[in-house]
Amino acid sequence: MIFESVDAKAAEDLDALQKARLDSAWRERVINDASGLPIMNVGDDQRTLGDLIRATLPSRLSIVLIEEKLFETWYHGRTVMIGDAIHKMHPSSGQGCVNAMQDAIVLGNILYDISDGAKPVNATAITEAFKEYRKQRFPYAKYHVADAHLFARIVLGKVKGAKSGRRTK
Repeated sequence: MIFESVDAKAAEDLDALQKARLDSAWRERVINDASGLPIMNVGDDQRTLGDLIRATLPSRLSIVLIEEKLFETWYHGRTVMIGDAIHKMHPSSGQGCVNAMQDAIVLGNILYDISDGAKPVNATAITEAFKEYRKQRFPYAKYHVADAHLFARIVLGKVKGAKSGRRTK
């Protein structure tokens, strides 16, 4: 994987950004940048990430735009969201799936509690359950989105002193 961060202005137009990434000049720049990153030795020959990209058909390469975001709205009426739909985290932190599973468990427990027969289950009860779910999970999601963002900045060398702990050219 190769991560490349973009500035806020470039991120405003995701369609243009995606189209630019399909341009052969962008591909060549990525290959050149990756040419200094060793991945394996074959006998006395050192292979680089650039060699691997060059040997891969362009149609087999994937370009994925990663957006980091925490949404304020998690539900409306009887509709609720979990996971990346409400809190998108940089994948290098490894927290996206964990938080999605925690969302599902907390939401499932809250919904189970309202179905115990003590009160009627209606649209109001469901909305209140969703409100409680957001109340419980939002602080944790907020923390993990911020933490993942910091970790990504360290991995990408955007934090002072971060390059000393990672492989660079």
